[in-house]
Amino acid sequence: MRQYELKENTREIKYADRKEIQEGCTLNQDFCEPTVVKSFLDKKEALDALKEYETSIREVHAGRNSYFKVVEYYVEENVYDSEGEWIGGGDVWGFSHMPDDMQIVQKTVIPKSHPVRAGR
Repeated sequence: MRQYELKENTREIKYADRKEIQEGCTLNQDFCEPTVVKSFLDKKEALDALKEYETSIREVHAGRNSYFKVVEYYVEENVYDSEGEWIGGGDVWGFSHMPDDMQIVQKTVIPKSHPVRAGR
């Protein structure tokens, strides 16, 4: 069965690498665990649902480390057998809207005593 899955994915990008923030950047990492938000049988329905989501970019400061947390949504086509096992796919048909001015939705400052480091 062919499904069009609306997925959410997150990536933390170091401040120095902020130019990497662009459409599809959450897929460009060694390890990612996207979450399926909703599945559709029809590609058009999935792409219409995607229009309701927007990419968010949050600047985070943790002591001397600064990074951006990017949350992005996209539609991915996958094929499953009758038992729900993945057969193939992975084609991406669209991404959520990236803010035109790369506006940071929220700025977070983490106290120095907090053990969080960029890239985690």
